[in-house]
Amino acid sequence: MGRGNIIRRSLEFVSAIARRRWAERRGTGGLCAAVCTLLILAGAGGLLRAAGPPGDLCTNATLIPGSGPFPYFTPVLSISGTTTSGDPAFSCDTADNSTVVNSLWYRFTPTRTAVYTLSTCSDAPTATTVGDTVMAIFTSANACLGPFDQLTSSCLRESCGDDSCGPGYLQAAITTRLAVDRDYFILVWRFDDGAPPDPNHAAVQLREDESVQPPNDICANAISLSLDLPLIGTTAGASNDYYLASSACLASGSGSAASPAEGPDVVYAFTAPADGAYSFKVANYSIARTNDLVLYLVGSCPSGPVPVGVDSCLAAANRNSASRAEEICGVALAAGQTVYLIVDDTGCMPGSAFTVSVVRYSPESEPNDTPATANPMRCGTTGFIERAGDLDWFGLGAPAAGSRLFALVDGEAADYARFDLRVTTATDTLEFDDQNNDEIFGRLSPNLAGTPLTGAEAFLQVSGPQGGPYRLYAAVQPPLASAFPESEPNNSVAEANFSDAGYFFGALSGPAPSLDQDVFGFSANAGELIFLGLDSDPLRDNTPINAKLELLDASGNVLMIVNDDVNFDFPCLGVLSNTNSEPGSLLATRPYSPAEGLVYRTPDDGTFFARVSIGTACTQLRGAGDYLLSIAKNCPVCCVPARFIDLSKTNGQVRMQLRGAPFTTYSIEACSDLRSWSPKAARTAGADGLFEFQEAVKTNTSVFYRAVAP
Repeated sequence: MGRGNIIRRSLEFVSAIARRRWAERRGTGGLCAAVCTLLILAGAGGLLRAAGPPGDLCTNATLIPGSGPFPYFTPVLSISGTTTSGDPAFSCDTADNSTVVNSLWYRFTPTRTAVYTLSTCSDAPTATTVGDTVMAIFTSANACLGPFDQLTSSCLRESCGDDSCGPGYLQAAITTRLAVDRDYFILVWRFDDGAPPDPNHAAVQLREDESVQPPNDICANAISLSLDLPLIGTTAGASNDYYLASSACLASGSGSAASPAEGPDVVYAFTAPADGAYSFKVANYSIARTNDLVLYLVGSCPSGPVPVGVDSCLAAANRNSASRAEEICGVALAAGQTVYLIVDDTGCMPGSAFTVSVVRYSPESEPNDTPATANPMRCGTTGFIERAGDLDWFGLGAPAAGSRLFALVDGEAADYARFDLRVTTATDTLEFDDQNNDEIFGRLSPNLAGTPLTGAEAFLQVSGPQGGPYRLYAAVQPPLASAFPESEPNNSVAEANFSDAGYFFGALSGPAPSLDQDVFGFSANAGELIFLGLDSDPLRDNTPINAKLELLDASGNVLMIVNDDVNFDFPCLGVLSNTNSEPGSLLATRPYSPAEGLVYRTPDDGTFFARVSIGTACTQLRGAGDYLLSIAKNCPVCCVPARFIDLSKTNGQVRMQLRGAPFTTYSIEACSDLRSWSPKAARTAGADGLFEFQEAVKTNTSVFYRAVAP
């Protein structure tokens, strides 16, 4: 019997059943449903094929609710017994129909247009146990009748999901924009390794996440950046509106690797408030294997069909594919000039949240290879190790004997973040540190805390492999006796200790591991740079603790945490002290002492808290003891220049208020011709950096004043 006769006889049989049901129900729904079911079965890969396991056919596809809620997790299904019969043809770089077996069908009709991530990744997490999955998305004009068209995602080079995530990065995920009220058919396969499916590794669960399009997805809607005021942003949910059509942009970035930048992108606008050089930094980006942050700066919005190829730019950065941060350094801008920062990703990835900021560029000045040629220390100085053996020196002046130094090198935006840091005099190393940061500041970069100074001229020395950039932060506090002793109870923000000095000596009580936690409060203005430093062996008696340091907002929510516990080669090495010195050496690797440090630029005025507790490793060995905490704003060191913040003249008296480095003594000088300066008085700044000066002046005379740092 021919195929046409089979279909005709089957239709006649179904028609007879339908007529009988018509008589019983007096409606046509039964006939339509029966005939449509027959036609769907015929179009789905075989006449009157019996339904297989759940999800094996388009007609018994697992339905994903169009409105979620997201993340939505599908029921866990088994690929055991499923086939690929009737599956539409697909292809991508690493897989096609000839390389896959055991498919599962899913159907999704979004209730709004958005970017969706569909993932089988067991580390997403999902309950998927199939080790190697492949995924593709299809549309169809006639539902399961087809024909099926494979969906090309919003990124230029991706058309299916394969080798995206999970153990060995063999599981599949796709991120793409899907349109409202359109049917999408998702197929998940097991990659054919030549072996039958393992019953113990046959489970598949699909997770779907929805990302709403960011408002600055296109340049026309760019969000404005203000100097020194960081913003939180995200590329999650963004489209690939821009990409680098030429390698010339990244060739201009020091140490940058070529990238098409074909991932999701968002745009920021910045208008320079004055002539000068500026740096653009994105930090706290995800370092998942699928992400690779790329930055580029353009002078005007790119135009043309989306995605728009960018042929030229002012500067770009893609130094490190595994970095949480990238930085474009030192772009010269004229007052009033507007530029656009595009935050992008190398490929078709889910995107990430991040922090973006613009600061004035404060570069090191070569030569600074010796103490004699050291640069003055400036807050957030940007440096590069120009060549093998390069040493960058920064002068701290001569703080009083017993003063304590706190310093941090942020190397996360560098192409290779391994830097070393030393505190020295002109002849001796006072302390050494390396590989002591948390990931957010470069795990291989250093910080040190509470280094006792001698009263002689002091310096910071940065070294390491060739590369950069790094940013250097430092604060000098008075001797230990000036620190404010903690007062219990101070275990919560409601009980926090406060001190204008921002300088505390405390202890985490035993037995180890201590359950004590100490909280200290302080206020900060928008745009101020907060530098927290924690000395874990303040008495330098080789009794260090393994401490954890957190920055909290006014409600007690954690803004940042540093808990540098583990050296991969030598666990607990980072919480040891060594007080032995090597006199006469400026390249010594001791003494050393454990520390934690973080920097944070405040987006708004407010109250903040620092919380100190025991870290999560080496707790029995180093789980209780004393510490020294520095809460510094805008890097107070001895050579910070003072600036005038208020000037008035009343009844023949001139009165001025200035802000400089806390506890620093400044010389007030005056002249009438800007050439011959005469000292008038000395004033010491308080804990907040403020100090005042006033004197009587003659009428109808011009006097110029300046405050000179020591």
